[in-house]
Amino acid sequence: MTVSKIARVAVVGVGWWACRLHLVALRENPDAVVVALCDRDRNRVDEAARIFDVPLAVTDVGAVIDAGVDCAIVATPHDAHWEPAAALLDAGIDVLVEKPMTLDPGQAWDLVARARRTGARLHVGYPFLHSPHVARLRQVLHAGELGVPVLSQGLFATGIHRLLAGDVSSQLEHGGLFASAPSTYSDPLRGGGQMNNQMTHAVAVLLSATGLHAVSVSAYSNFAGLRVDLADSLAIEMSDGSVATIATTGSVQSHSSRIEEYRFFASEGHACLDTVHGSLEIARGGQPLTAEPTLTEAQANPEKATSIALVAAAIDPDRACTLAAPGEIGADVVALLAAASESAVAGKPVQAFRPPRSA
Repeated sequence: MTVSKIARVAVVGVGWWACRLHLVALRENPDAVVVALCDRDRNRVDEAARIFDVPLAVTDVGAVIDAGVDCAIVATPHDAHWEPAAALLDAGIDVLVEKPMTLDPGQAWDLVARARRTGARLHVGYPFLHSPHVARLRQVLHAGELGVPVLSQGLFATGIHRLLAGDVSSQLEHGGLFASAPSTYSDPLRGGGQMNNQMTHAVAVLLSATGLHAVSVSAYSNFAGLRVDLADSLAIEMSDGSVATIATTGSVQSHSSRIEEYRFFASEGHACLDTVHGSLEIARGGQPLTAEPTLTEAQANPEKATSIALVAAAIDPDRACTLAAPGEIGADVVALLAAASESAVAGKPVQAFRPPRSA
């Protein structure tokens, strides 16, 4: 594939998130031009193309491939990520798949394999992994500066209870062009629930920061009268023998009161990360916690960074840039969450799926 200096970008799935975030970010990016939009809803894709001044509006991903794009964003509903992403990767096109990458671990690892075969770059929509604090944490933990990992903890408490109940009106209240289908959040068969919609962020941060993956998971879920999980608690055996715990709830009453906190304990120190307040503190040996520079909200949760990274990788002539949120992380997150969902039903630990090459 010949990569142009200005990336020719397509967006597949032009619902609430794509129109609220990705198309806005791409319009602001001088290194990108959106040349095609794709959605199964003819009226919606035509309207989005008109509003964002995109020349091609189609309902078939094959037409996107024929348009000669350099990279694409897949922002369809959770249960519809695999098919368009697979077709784009097979065509050698770089892809950013929104989180969760898929609902099925086999499909997630299949996308990783397709990207490896064609050389396409596979990104996953985890903005926190682009934060300077998470990058710093990766550097410290991967280098062993705090010693051997012992315990990792995460708490991700947010206010999406209305969405989980099937009420998507808040998306329009906050300036969305289109609202998601209520089933996106409230139907367990379509990837609804707190695990797939919110805990997925916390899992990605823990796996990225530590460089580890889950071996087995024990989970409990509280549905609180909904069809999907509202709160979840996980205990995880990690690939190096350390342990992790992650808890999440969608019951926080306001966005400003949300909690996104992480603790990483190792044999020679520990670190505390707060992505709401933009803080990272690191303690080495017997020394007190030392604070890294505080980040703004936009730096701690750089939502637009996912599409910026997609474009930057697509126009990199050496194809050598390191991805902050690669497909392998996305697949490990899917595997962990699938094991957690199964464990919560079965009442026993469940192994997280990983193909032999990635084990």
